[in-house]
Amino acid sequence: STSHIYGKIQLAEVNMTAKNKKIECGSTVAIVNVAAPEPAEFPDRISEGIRKLENIGLRVVQARHLMESRGLFSASPESIAQEINELWSRDDVDAIICAGGGIAANALLPYLDYDLFRKNPKALIGASNPTILLNAVAKRSGITTYHGPSVIWDFGDRDQPQFTIDNFVNFFLRERSDLGEVPEFLVEGEAHGRSFGGNLSSLLLLAGTEYFPHHDGGILIWEDIGESADRIYAKLVQLDEMGVLQSLCGMIVGELANCEPKAGIDCREVVLDVCSKYKYPIGWGLPFGHTPRKTVVPIGATIALSSKSRRLSLSELD
Repeated sequence: STSHIYGKIQLAEVNMTAKNKKIECGSTVAIVNVAAPEPAEFPDRISEGIRKLENIGLRVVQARHLMESRGLFSASPESIAQEINELWSRDDVDAIICAGGGIAANALLPYLDYDLFRKNPKALIGASNPTILLNAVAKRSGITTYHGPSVIWDFGDRDQPQFTIDNFVNFFLRERSDLGEVPEFLVEGEAHGRSFGGNLSSLLLLAGTEYFPHHDGGILIWEDIGESADRIYAKLVQLDEMGVLQSLCGMIVGELANCEPKAGIDCREVVLDVCSKYKYPIGWGLPFGHTPRKTVVPIGATIALSSKSRRLSLSELD
C-alpha cells in the first residue's frame, strides 16, 4: 500500500541521521525533571539513584531546578525546557535521563530545541509520562530516544531488580543489539519497522498534534497502568480511528500493571478484538512499563520482531 511505501521512506530518512553520542564508563548523564516535582518529594530516592548510576561507572550532574517544587512542576515548563536545551548543548553531557514522571510534560514541547537535538544527538531516557518527550523528540529531531528506567522509580528503588540494571548496562554500555525476550505472541509472525510508543495514555496526549510519531510501517510498543479493560479498548479504538493500527507492521504489548478486566473481558481479549482485522505479529508481556523489571525500548529505531526466536532486537544500533 502507499502507506507502507511512505513508511519505508520515513525509515530511510531516520536511518540517515547521526548516531547518538556513545555512553560508556566515565560518561556523564544529566538528571532532569520533566514535570511533577517528585524529586522534592523523594530526595532519598534521588540520592540512591545517583549512587547506582555512579556504581555502574557513570558521572552524574543534576538540573538546577531538579529538587524544586512549584505547583504541578519543579519550575515553569519554559524554564525546564530551557535547562534541557542547555544541558543538551554541553559537550561534557553525554546523555539525559528523566528523574520521574508527570502527566503535564507536554507543556514543555513548544520550548525544546529540536534542531539542537538533531545536530547533536544524545540519548534521552525516561519511562511513563516522559513517553510524551521521547516520541516528540524522536519525531521532530529524527533521533532515537529510549523508554527505560527512571532515576526515582527504578535506580532509586533499593529493591531494584538486577535484571533492570543488567539490561541498562548491556544496552547502553555494551551496545548489545538484542533487546530481550518477548514471552508470548498473540499473533505469530515477523516484523521489521520503526518503533514508537511507550505508555499508551501518555502517547495519546500527542494525538492531533505535530508531535505524534510517524507510524506507517512501524511497530507500536505500548504499556499502561491502572486502566480497566474497557478504557484500554477505547484507547486502542482511538488509535484505530486515527489510522494508526492499520498502518503498522507489528505490535508489542508490555506489562499492563493493575489493568483489570471489565465485565469478564480482560486486556488480552481486548487487543485481539480490536486488532482482529490485521494480520501482523502481536507480542505480549515484554517486561517494560510500570514494572520493576524494565527492558530498554528504543523509540524511533529500526527494530526486528520474531515469533520464531521470541526475540526483539535492533536492526542496527542507533
